[in-house]
Amino acid sequence: MGYLDGIEPRLRAALELRKLSLHERADRRDYFDVYWDDGLKSAPDDRGLPVGFLNVSASSPGFMQRKVGFWWVSVSKPMVHEVASRLPDINEAIRVFLLHLPDRYS
Repeated sequence: MGYLDGIEPRLRAALELRKLSLHERADRRDYFDVYWDDGLKSAPDDRGLPVGFLNVSASSPGFMQRKVGFWWVSVSKPMVHEVASRLPDINEAIRVFLLHLPDRYS
């Protein structure tokens, strides 16, 4: 099961309502770019405008303990900057992302 499979249905609906989509980076399985569908497709694989990203970083709290994943959230407003860190799961990361998303993408 991947990270995107764990998204709550209401958050998935909120992303769709705002025309947002998450795409895992091909070179980094721990980064998810967020795109806004502006309705202008210049190519069949055009995802839209990049508006930020989410990433997860796994760390161990101590020797021989289970790795814990923490999420970081960055939003373009208009330049990309981090708005939150060390969030417990992808659902909380999406909630924070939606709260910080500029109105023009709503």
